[in-house]
Amino acid sequence: MNVAPRAIRRYSSQIRFKAAQTTTASSRTARHSSAKLNHDCEWAQQTVTAGNPPISAQVLWHSRSIVVINKPSGLVCQSTLQEDDQMSAMLARLKEEYGYPEDLRTVHRLDRLTTGSLLFATSQSHAKASAGQFKRREVTKVYTALVRGRLHKKQGIIDRPLCVDKSGRVMLGQPVKQGASRNDKSTASKAPDASGIQTKYRVLAESADCELSLVSLELVGGHKHQLRVHLAKVLGRPIVGDTLYNPKDKEPFLYLHASSLDIWQFRQAKSRAPEDAQPTKRGGSRYRLKVLAKLPSYFVEFCRVHGVDIPAFLLDDIPLVDGVKASKECLV
Repeated sequence: MNVAPRAIRRYSSQIRFKAAQTTTASSRTARHSSAKLNHDCEWAQQTVTAGNPPISAQVLWHSRSIVVINKPSGLVCQSTLQEDDQMSAMLARLKEEYGYPEDLRTVHRLDRLTTGSLLFATSQSHAKASAGQFKRREVTKVYTALVRGRLHKKQGIIDRPLCVDKSGRVMLGQPVKQGASRNDKSTASKAPDASGIQTKYRVLAESADCELSLVSLELVGGHKHQLRVHLAKVLGRPIVGDTLYNPKDKEPFLYLHASSLDIWQFRQAKSRAPEDAQPTKRGGSRYRLKVLAKLPSYFVEFCRVHGVDIPAFLLDDIPLVDGVKASKECLV
């Protein structure tokens, strides 16, 4: 796979970077920068030298119906030309490695700089079934973000519609007045699907050294840049590295990670079902699959350098079937 000359020059300059090894505050920042750059260089080098997408070893779960990966920063879910080639190459590799008869389908998307759990379906019928769960809001998506500042309320719900301006930028919509119809143009958002969305948040940890907070975020509904806009524009706590909604931020990575994905899966009757699995009309059983995706190394290092204690469950890839830890492979 070819990489643009501009990208090669960027990574070459990053490889030459070396942080000073002192114990001052500035050196702590330098060491963190070095770790981030090394991660980025390793990601690029694997793409250039091996010709394979940098994600082949990051499968969190695979079955007859779906594949879940831990998406790295920089992988584009919907794009064109070279970036599209990278996603296509990854899906082709997954199909080959696991012997799927059909091409894998994208069921949902993550922004280019967002990392974490990303689900693909192994056939058109499985894609339709999974997409239906997303549409009916039966899928629970939880994210972890590092934000600038401290939150006065340690948990809460952000209930604010969003809209898209003429340039395509996501903005806060007008709150819907109590008793008013959401179709009322004077009170509703300009975007047709921006009402009825919420963001549930909970503080997981705070830095002992600076104004940083680690926050768990659960999507109710879903809208482009929902978490980023809600945090930056409603709470006034932008995500670290979000240069779009906080232009003053200079961090090269966006510290937003899809840490878990929770979805119903179907097990055929002839297969052994988990205990307490719910029966279905088709004679088999369904089970609840929850996949935990560990934080990327640069995220962990940034938190360590800046005194943010990360909960243990964010440091490992763990698939759970009806709440019980399972193997990453389940051919049902």
